[in-house]
Amino acid sequence: MMLRNKKYFSRCYICLIIIFNLFLMNLRCKKNLSPTENPEITLEVDEIAVSEVWLNLKIKKISSQLFFELERDGIVVWQGNVENDTLIYDGSLEPYKNYHYQGTFLDNKTNEIDITTMDTTSHDISWELQKFGDIGSSNLRDVVIINEDDIWLVGTIMARIMIPDILGYAGFHYSGVHWNGSSWEMRYIKDQNTQHNDRDLKIWGISHPASNLFLYGAFVSFEAGIFIGDNSFTAKNDNETKSQITRFWAASKDNIYACGKEGLLMCYQNNMWQPVETRFSSDIKDIWGCVDEQTGDNFIIGAVSLSSLTEETLKDYFEGLIKINKNHSLENIVLPDIHHLPFVFPTTVWFKSPKKIYMGGGGLFELKKGKGWVEYQQFRWKYNVNSIRGNDINDIFCVMDDGSIGHFNGKSWHFFSPPCFLKMTTLTVKDNLVIAVGEDGCQACVLIGRKIN
Repeated sequence: MMLRNKKYFSRCYICLIIIFNLFLMNLRCKKNLSPTENPEITLEVDEIAVSEVWLNLKIKKISSQLFFELERDGIVVWQGNVENDTLIYDGSLEPYKNYHYQGTFLDNKTNEIDITTMDTTSHDISWELQKFGDIGSSNLRDVVIINEDDIWLVGTIMARIMIPDILGYAGFHYSGVHWNGSSWEMRYIKDQNTQHNDRDLKIWGISHPASNLFLYGAFVSFEAGIFIGDNSFTAKNDNETKSQITRFWAASKDNIYACGKEGLLMCYQNNMWQPVETRFSSDIKDIWGCVDEQTGDNFIIGAVSLSSLTEETLKDYFEGLIKINKNHSLENIVLPDIHHLPFVFPTTVWFKSPKKIYMGGGGLFELKKGKGWVEYQQFRWKYNVNSIRGNDINDIFCVMDDGSIGHFNGKSWHFFSPPCFLKMTTLTVKDNLVIAVGEDGCQACVLIGRKIN
């Protein structure tokens, strides 16, 4: 009997503690609200993906925290104390499905929001391999797609040509290949200002703003069918600096960023090139950006790592992602803590918006706003990820050292293996086309993928 009474009083004591704690929680949430306060909370859609959504919680007329719950289809998926505008993340959703959201606070309801998640894209892609160069050593370094009938490849292509005067063949150095809709044609680029052709230019990158302007590593632009040398570069050691540039990102023909070896970072604004101070000696191997739809400002990130670890390069060593702010100050983005890798070696970066940033190198990683870094296990112990680009967050491609290409449809990865080992450096994507370039032994090669509708 005594034992039964002890159990009864123990249960009563536990229940009283629970009730008291709930009372304190409710009091804490409301204690600073004045009787005249009438909080206003509004739900707004920030961004929708295939399996996740970001919602903005807009809060007005509140001087202290209050408890808030977010329901998805009648089930609570987020709760916490809020005081200021808050970005809420909800994941584990299904592709192309409707969801209903509404929030609760102080026995009040917010506005209702109905969203439809993005659909996945198809993994069905046909592939074609094309090679260039029949003497010496050839390779391709970059590619741009204007449309399916206007594609440009740049690099070094050694080809034999017939010279009638000597009744034989001679080697010729091309720096570009152009697809005109029916055939590939070799191109060399002539600088209209210096009267030098492409055999004297070190061409690495290519950029394509909406103005249909090409920008090469030697600052040669293409306008109205004519290649024009760019004399606006005014930094010291012009030729040395130009040869270090490897990648570009452009919002428009008047807003261009270039990056390259030994911390090189340049910006083209107000009709001139200007250096951006980096204070490190590591290579900026890739650069990508987007334009903030609300502010109109650029959101730009560079991927920084060393090509080789030596005593000299380790003096000013830096590895990671850098955000280039509006005033050209640099902000370090902390890398993921990956215990099985001594170095991440960021090689490439791509994003559609700041909510989801993809980084490739010694693996593939995603920086998800509100959730931190996520590693894609499918890429662990694979070849280095050299380049990543996409049409949207449900249609992303990446290319690896061995030439294999991965495609992310918003929910799953699928890998395409080339017919032979290919050393691929970069790729680009536009609509139903994906093109990767590099080399196969002594020949330059391009791997072309076309989506099958």
